[in-house]
Amino acid sequence: MKETKSEVHPFEAYIPANTNYLLLGSFPCKNKEGDYGQWFYCGSGKSLFWSLLEKVYQTDLQSISAKKQLFQTFGIAITDIAKEIQRKSEDRKLFCKDLNLDIVKFNTDEISKIIEKKTIKRIYFTSQYVENVFRKQIEPIISVKNIKTITLLSPSPIAALAYSTRQDVMEFLKEQPGKRIKDFIFNQYKTELPTNPA
Repeated sequence: MKETKSEVHPFEAYIPANTNYLLLGSFPCKNKEGDYGQWFYCGSGKSLFWSLLEKVYQTDLQSISAKKQLFQTFGIAITDIAKEIQRKSEDRKLFCKDLNLDIVKFNTDEISKIIEKKTIKRIYFTSQYVENVFRKQIEPIISVKNIKTITLLSPSPIAALAYSTRQDVMEFLKEQPGKRIKDFIFNQYKTELPTNPA
């Protein structure tokens, strides 16, 4: 049997001095070249995450420095719920899926430190999976009872396809011909993410 290799998170948490918001993802995915690339928390380059943020904030986010500057401007810290993982399958069709993650070590200490040292107004989960894992594995250890939490629609292209059967998505597409599911996800990001500089 082939031994599954562990992956340790390739990026440090980014925590601006003026942090008021915490954005939590799952774990970066490797690209076809086998590394995490320059995507900064979206290694495969397939996620819609950065393109959605570019549209929400009307800015170019092609470099890590530009991404950090955006988070600095709006007081957003970013990290993931997993510190170390193993992939259940090496199949490229499954490789980047959240459900393909076997979390070896949760990022509880880092998340706890951010919440303790910063005045966090909101915690954003980048998918239902991230929220579910957070509620089950991390929230019992750290208190977030006075912090508003918001679950964003997953920026994964695979998840976007799954949204096609949601009633609210079907109504949105029917009422707005020419729009796509990506536009529905964008509307939520634009509504929920902070828009006033910190």
